[in-house]
Amino acid sequence: MKKAILVPAVLMAAVLPVFAEGPVPVSPVAVDCNSAIKNALQNSPDIKTAKYYVNQAKIQVMITSGVMFDPVLRVKGEFNRNYHGVPDRQDYQYYGTSIEAPLPIGASLGLSGTFNRSDYTLSGENYNDTGVRLYYTQQLLKGLIGQPSLNSVAAAQYRFMAAKELLRGTVLEKAADIKKRMVYLWLCANRAESDRQFVLYASKIEQAGGTALASAEEASRKAELELSQARLAEAREAFFASAGFAPAEWRGLEAVYGGITESAQAPVAISAELEETLAALQSPAAYDRIIVDIEKISAQTESTEAFPELSLTLSMGLSSMECGSGAGEAFSSMFEANAKDYRVGLYFGTRIPNNYGRGMSEYSQESLKAAKERYNSQLINQRLRVRSAARNLDIAIKRKVLTSQAREGFEKRLSQAASSGATEIAIAQRDLHEAGAKELNAQYEQAVAAFEWDMINGKYERIYSGFLKDSAF
Repeated sequence: MKKAILVPAVLMAAVLPVFAEGPVPVSPVAVDCNSAIKNALQNSPDIKTAKYYVNQAKIQVMITSGVMFDPVLRVKGEFNRNYHGVPDRQDYQYYGTSIEAPLPIGASLGLSGTFNRSDYTLSGENYNDTGVRLYYTQQLLKGLIGQPSLNSVAAAQYRFMAAKELLRGTVLEKAADIKKRMVYLWLCANRAESDRQFVLYASKIEQAGGTALASAEEASRKAELELSQARLAEAREAFFASAGFAPAEWRGLEAVYGGITESAQAPVAISAELEETLAALQSPAAYDRIIVDIEKISAQTESTEAFPELSLTLSMGLSSMECGSGAGEAFSSMFEANAKDYRVGLYFGTRIPNNYGRGMSEYSQESLKAAKERYNSQLINQRLRVRSAARNLDIAIKRKVLTSQAREGFEKRLSQAASSGATEIAIAQRDLHEAGAKELNAQYEQAVAAFEWDMINGKYERIYSGFLKDSAF
């Protein structure tokens, strides 16, 4: 059963001056838990920051893909004038263009075209040299084994996944934090109201000629009421701040809590397999798992740094040289003459003694080992968290039942003390007040434990799914 509770207006009037900004609105806007979470996901600075990181990682995927696989177009033009004695001179023109496309396995495929023209003023001769070439270059060791292009893109995609996992964790933690702050605000409001009622009760007894105990209780409870009202003000501010509302908006808001979920049930016995599954699904463990994958990719790429540079180039071209013709005739002649040439090139290079290559390879392996250890440690921490959450919820439910029974017992005692003296009534009233405070605490602890367990077992994933849908990542 759920009972909607509006934080008492009389208590708000007492605490509002602490953070008042302008006139009090005629009709404060009611803020329940769902609207607070929605506002937080839109306006909370930590959520915005996590979203920026996701956007940056997404852009980095595009940048890396472009660097690795975007074809490159190059165009060059050059004019030289050389004097070989007066009046003889040579005018030289060069025009070249090429397009080169990187391939996934450390290779590239390109096509180039060139045109050279030389004019001699003294003899009046000119020469046109044209050529077209298709070429293919392959890194034999680092390209085929390390696959730097594919791995660079894959690593960027995993970093995007890691950023989204951090965002997921931030969203889930924010939702849980707001729920916990809401129920803490409810607790503070009820404590303050309980203290206020007890002060009024003690005051009536003291005014009716009660005992010294009643007078002492009145003074003591007035001090407690001051403290509980201050804590209520702090809880209210913390709740609206966590929900992403600006300080200027707080005065115009009224927190509404839907009540304690009395149907909360302790989880059934958790098997080792379920415990491990839940632990691996928690955001910190899922993030560290992605980091392990990134380090694996890095280790595969860096392992080839110890290899020498070895590349193969294959090319086929057509070329021609004509005297006294134009550019069009030179190109036509090139295809008519069918002057083909084929080239094979092999390049080898290495560092001696290549400490850099061996160091990078060993460093990447150590980084991978460290990432795996962090992940295993995180899994253990999350398994402990799963166990603790289940245990805490079970204990909180039992404490709630026991404190309710205790409060009912003290209510009967107060009824029985009605025919006794004022001192006995004051003692019974004080004990009932303390029993009610313990029951409130037990309700609060049960709600907090339930929120923690709901986050662990995936109940809040719908909040994250809706957030992703609205954010269009």
